[in-house]
Amino acid sequence: MSTNLTEKSKKLFNSILKKEKIKKYLKELKKHHRESYEHILRAGLLCIKLGYKNKFSKEDIKLLGYSGLFHDAGKIKIPKEILSKKSLLSKEEKKIIDNHSRFSFSRLNDSEDNKIKKIIIMHHEYQTNPYPRKLSDRRKNKRKKERRIKIHSEIYKINKLAEILAVADMYDALKNKRAYKKQLTKKEIEKILNVQFSGDRRYIKQVLER
Repeated sequence: MSTNLTEKSKKLFNSILKKEKIKKYLKELKKHHRESYEHILRAGLLCIKLGYKNKFSKEDIKLLGYSGLFHDAGKIKIPKEILSKKSLLSKEEKKIIDNHSRFSFSRLNDSEDNKIKKIIIMHHEYQTNPYPRKLSDRRKNKRKKERRIKIHSEIYKINKLAEILAVADMYDALKNKRAYKKQLTKKEIEKILNVQFSGDRRYIKQVLER
């Protein structure tokens, strides 16, 4: 991505980070689980970069920034032992982890956060094994119809923003070392995203160009 786009993205992202609500939340998450804290910072900035790259409106790019920061807010309710576990999770632990999107959703209480809530709750559905609503089959059946929806429609817009958040979240999780996995190469990331990301293919190309 161009230097100008990167600088513009950082400027907007830094302005969001100065918000009192954001500072309080980041401090809380950092204390609870530093790895998740670092992940949401990277994912939030990447969301903004992709927003500019795809010429979204300033309002939508801000929504992407906030969504990137808040998408893992629910992990504050997940025990540290589970978040930092290096071995495979048990079925019960996986179920607890999968609920973090719902926890993130419930954490946002302000009425102006409704769009962010929708983006967060939908972003995991752009995976081959989506959660928390398990609507991948229904989403695939609606894609042809969705293409006919006007670009400015609320549903279409939220879907596109959720796709951006999904690919940014997945890319960063794959690219960086986590407690349970090593850092992957670009080739490995591309292979996994092509299988597991069920959204717009061009977004895969865009994150890999970085």
